[in-house]
Amino acid sequence: MRSTAILLTALLFGGMNATAQNKQKVKRQGSISVESLPPMPRVHSGTPVSNNLFSKSYQRKTLPEPINLATIPFGFKVLSSENGIPTLLEGSFPYSKLPEGADITARSLEYLEGLKKAMRLVNPSNEFEPTDVSTDALGQTHIRFQQKFNQIKVWNGNIIVHEVDGKIAAMNGRWFPTPTLSVLTPSVSESEAKTFVSTAIQKRQPFQTLSAKNKKLIHGEQLRPELVIYHPNNDASEEKLVWHVTAFPNVMHRYEYFVDATTGETLHSYNHTCDFHGGLDKPSSEKPPVENPPLDAPITLNLLDANGATRSLGLYSVLTPRTGVSAGLYFADISRPMYNAGQSKMPDEPVGAIWTLNAFNTSPNSQTFNYDHIYGATAAAFTQIPIGVSAHYNSGQAYTYYKNTFNRNSINGKGGTVISMVNVSEDDGTGMDNAYWNGEAMFYGNGGKYFTPLAKALDVAGHEISHGVVQNTANLEYQGEAGAMNESFADIFGSMIDRTNWTMGEGVVIKQYFPT
Repeated sequence: MRSTAILLTALLFGGMNATAQNKQKVKRQGSISVESLPPMPRVHSGTPVSNNLFSKSYQRKTLPEPINLATIPFGFKVLSSENGIPTLLEGSFPYSKLPEGADITARSLEYLEGLKKAMRLVNPSNEFEPTDVSTDALGQTHIRFQQKFNQIKVWNGNIIVHEVDGKIAAMNGRWFPTPTLSVLTPSVSESEAKTFVSTAIQKRQPFQTLSAKNKKLIHGEQLRPELVIYHPNNDASEEKLVWHVTAFPNVMHRYEYFVDATTGETLHSYNHTCDFHGGLDKPSSEKPPVENPPLDAPITLNLLDANGATRSLGLYSVLTPRTGVSAGLYFADISRPMYNAGQSKMPDEPVGAIWTLNAFNTSPNSQTFNYDHIYGATAAAFTQIPIGVSAHYNSGQAYTYYKNTFNRNSINGKGGTVISMVNVSEDDGTGMDNAYWNGEAMFYGNGGKYFTPLAKALDVAGHEISHGVVQNTANLEYQGEAGAMNESFADIFGSMIDRTNWTMGEGVVIKQYFPT
């Protein structure tokens, strides 16, 4: 449990949403980590992960700079640094000018003001906006800040300030010296940036126009532009006004583009779709006991999953689910404490449910993609979809793990619906040899050459859901060392959710291709 807590602390509070850097060994001294080696400047030397085939080189352009020790206040320790900027500082100021009882946001900003020379900032109080406050199991409070300049987000500029025993004791993160850009009005319009991105993606694959129904699976519009200040290759000496555009050309893929707001040049792009890997087992003939439950209520049924195991599932029973549809049962577990009945429009728009859907062996990468509820007029109908039972049960197990172990309220920490999609195929209709997280939901293929249905495996579900937890906490980019750490955390927590062993996906591989 201790190793798990340490891993989660690093994940939640590591501030590595830019690019992960190599870390020096640490030892424990009191309740705060300190380094056993002298501080050294670090330089990122990672390369894109394998699925980012069109990413530009991700190397720094400048050599590491030594840190100016004269800017470090007395009594503070620089535990790590990068290109002349400390990325982890430990220490406390002896007094505060704030009145007693001042809130943690004010005290944190005062702390940053005292470090502004070391941080190479002009006015931290105006340059950092609080985005989250959380308290861990040790009673330590962590407040996260987003860097901004003239109210424009500085991409990958994040700081976390840590309070221990009522005193601000450390800070870490990645940020940039106060920008010096004189022009903050884009020459390229928002609509032009969206056109540039959609055109670029169409050179690789069709850019579908999603229906309102399919947009629910990406939780919004297909092109989401945001004006940011961007440092190519995270080089602090280079800053540009950029349109950051998140693009969903279909339900399957999510891309991130950075378009120069002055020239229209694409400075960087990468695929942010997190997948598991880069035949269908016959269900048991045994049928579970069938009873018709009461209507208009959350219910629990015992159903057989794809491994032949009986699983107790939370479902939703309604009298009139949709116009013209008879009463029936849906794979929407609304029995969890995160369920928000007031915001939900059941059964099509649950909020805070564990919700499993059927893609009917269609591809989210195709214009013919189709999905709907896993629905049955009676419980007996569900004997025909054991894959859905597995996905539904495994999502519930992953939710329970994060809730019971870390008191985390769903994937996003705020009671968001956990969505799984089963029976996802390749573009040609064959079984998909993969599972993936698209930024909003889990998608499971039924396998083909290398895998049996991936929804059968609890560790695969834990892996994909953990990608969502990473996205909503440390927000590790899916490229370079940060992408490798993203995958590593997903593997580790997938194994913690499935306690049988430390291997991943061993229950769904075809042994001919994975003999070990």
